[in-house]
Amino acid sequence: MNVSKKQFGTFNNQPVEEITLTNDNNVSISVLTFAGLWRAFNVPGKNGQVNLLLNSENLENYTNNPFFIGRIIGRIGGRLKDGQFNLNGTDYQVDQNEGNNSLHGGSNGFANQIWDAKTSQTSDSITLTLTKTFSPEVDKFPGKMPTTVSYTLSNDNSVTLHFEATTDEDTLFNPTSHAYWNLADAQTDNILNHTLQANSDQHLEFDAEKSQLVIC
Repeated sequence: MNVSKKQFGTFNNQPVEEITLTNDNNVSISVLTFAGLWRAFNVPGKNGQVNLLLNSENLENYTNNPFFIGRIIGRIGGRLKDGQFNLNGTDYQVDQNEGNNSLHGGSNGFANQIWDAKTSQTSDSITLTLTKTFSPEVDKFPGKMPTTVSYTLSNDNSVTLHFEATTDEDTLFNPTSHAYWNLADAQTDNILNHTLQANSDQHLEFDAEKSQLVIC
């Protein structure tokens, strides 16, 4: 097991660190302290190491694109229509960062933060733990919410993401990872040649602004 760290540019005048966890099989993952961004999942291939994630060597290609590539998303993923919701009889207004809607936790959500980071190991796994406290002053959602996101790489080559939070009042919490997989034979700068097939009996229908969900 091994941990390595290097600087990966700056965001809002704060240094961004890339932390790489490597297991005993030479499988590794790399995560940025900016947005808890999962930048690399390197596995041995027939021609050397292969990164299974769409990635860039330039931080600006992550911060200046609208697709949240690789980032952790919260407090909630998806869109809130008009940036509004009602909880326990109280109406809340949060950031409208995509037209009229609030997208992926708003402009100060999980995906736009520098996170604190530490690592730990066992005999069979290595974990990167990211922490950050959110409050209405940060992202306009109710409740002070200390949050932990952990990436664990095991010697069976599996990767586990775990989200955990506590809050001093009821709030919304539905986070996710926005990793983009690149399963092509060679590294490319896009994944437009990929096809996704979902075997499902139901799907969620969006309105014209991709915000109103109706079960079909």
